[in-house]
Amino acid sequence: MQTNLTYIDANSGELQDLVEIGSEGNQSSIRHIDVSRNNQVAYAIQYFGKTRAKPQLVGLSEKGKEPVFITMPKEQLNSLKNYCGSVVFSPDATKLAVSAPRGNTIIEFEFNQQVWSSIELMDGCGLRYQGNNTLCISTGTGQLIKTTDNLTIRASLKNVSARQVQWDNHLG
Repeated sequence: MQTNLTYIDANSGELQDLVEIGSEGNQSSIRHIDVSRNNQVAYAIQYFGKTRAKPQLVGLSEKGKEPVFITMPKEQLNSLKNYCGSVVFSPDATKLAVSAPRGNTIIEFEFNQQVWSSIELMDGCGLRYQGNNTLCISTGTGQLIKTTDNLTIRASLKNVSARQVQWDNHLG
């Protein structure tokens, strides 16, 4: 089975496009997607092949076009531990954030400057932009975090609820 994105008309159920992703075949699966305001689809992948292999895990797709992986620097790619949890565009589609809970890493790509930023955050997975520059992050340890530009932690809201809380990866 080949990993793919399938575009379907929501009204008719008609298949509009089927886009195969990557060359790793059944060793990878799409974990999460997000759609930008201009209908570009970002996808985040989990790779279950050889642990030494470090395939690119984040890409972009548009209906009718070939998908492309966003080439990530080796250090940041390695920090993902071949496992992405969530992906989200900023509302203005100038940034893309990706979580890697197994790697305890959150990464943000700024399209205009072609710059990657990252922070370490234990079991961080849930992502949602609040405006174009504030990224909200939830963790499996019960934290809620707000960041500003370049993923600078602005506020930790870890005491918003009971200590037994563990957040899922969906905030939007």
